[in-house]
Amino acid sequence: MVSRHSDEAKQIVAALLAMHGRTYCDELAINIARNTPSVLFRWLCPTLLFSARINASVAIAAARAITRRGWTSARKMAASTWEERTHVLNAAGHARYHESTSAKLGEASALLLDRCDLRRLRERAGRDAEEEHRLIQEFKRIGPVGADIFCREIQIAWPEL
Repeated sequence: MVSRHSDEAKQIVAALLAMHGRTYCDELAINIARNTPSVLFRWLCPTLLFSARINASVAIAAARAITRRGWTSARKMAASTWEERTHVLNAAGHARYHESTSAKLGEASALLLDRCDLRRLRERAGRDAEEEHRLIQEFKRIGPVGADIFCREIQIAWPEL
């Protein structure tokens, strides 16, 4: 009997993965396993977007628009203006918090430029999962749930998570 239930459970899991098995990084074509500053920055931006009270599909559309605009590193994002970021977010359907999100993206970029990249955050945390979770919340707007989202996706590159 246990074997039959195990087979049923495996079938259910397989069906769920087939239907819903994509990660946000997969949807956004972010190869998080590369663990480079640009890749990590490209994942931080959607994390900030997911942390706003907006629909996930709107956050994904906004993240794609940011990438299309070429803002794929902290330096490139920091070189953009608040107005440019606001316009791109608004055009992507992120109308509710686009102005404050635009500011947060600029602030996150400045913080990263000051600290070099997210890999340094990991080293500062001593590769301790709880400390990494806490430190990612130093970015304004990313709270515990946003940190959960960030950490869930990045665990392929940071196995301690």
